Amino acid sequence: MNREKRFFSTRVREHLRAKGMERGTELLRVMRKSNVEYEGLLERLLTQETSFFRYPGVYEAFEKRVLPELHTKKFWKNPRTLRIWSAGCSTGEEPYSIGITIADSLSFADAWNVEILATDVGRHALKHAERGLYKGRSIASVSERQLTNHFSEVSGGYQVKPRLKKMVSFAQMNLASAVYVGRMDMIFCMNVMIYFSEERRRSLVQRFLRHFGTRPGIFSSDTRNQSRRCR
Repeated sequence: MNREKRFFSTRVREHLRAKGMERGTELLRVMRKSNVEYEGLLERLLTQETSFFRYPGVYEAFEKRVLPELHTKKFWKNPRTLRIWSAGCSTGEEPYSIGITIADSLSFADAWNVEILATDVGRHALKHAERGLYKGRSIASVSERQLTNHFSEVSGGYQVKPRLKKMVSFAQMNLASAVYVGRMDMIFCMNVMIYFSEERRRSLVQRFLRHFGTRPGIFSSDTRNQSRRCR
């Protein structure tokens, strides 16, 4: 049994114990009757632990290569809009990291209409993301300057400020289902494809490509957590 199969079988057993069930057939029968139960298993299977700027190389490439290119390409267009999709956003650290990078690095950032669509299959993860309250290891890579500029210190952690929160909209979405979300300038899809078969991965990449006009840009990662950009 390979690593992925061991991971999934362990998570399924944990879910069965949490539900007080002994057999997978019991769980299957319940899931067939309830989407809530199906989503509950998905949330158990998906790894939710993440952090701000989890892949420094990705954000460095985004800041130094992608944003200057987009600025040159789109600055004189009207409206001056930047649309980015964080596919599989978990508890929100990724889309907010994207927003921070844009606010800190894009020339005349306030002159842009920035739209970051952040989607995930997990309801609980999305509620956490929409709350925008973080602490501990989650914000370990956020600099003091970024904390001051983009967060307010509150009881229980650091709250995302309205200016940053305004950039991001959250929506529940299962990437296994074909949903068109409009044209995008960039797509981030980190630690998602490990849950899909090779055939499903190829299909998902082809779907992503349909969201671009010219020169597509996708940040993704493989099962060894090595980040890459598809151009």
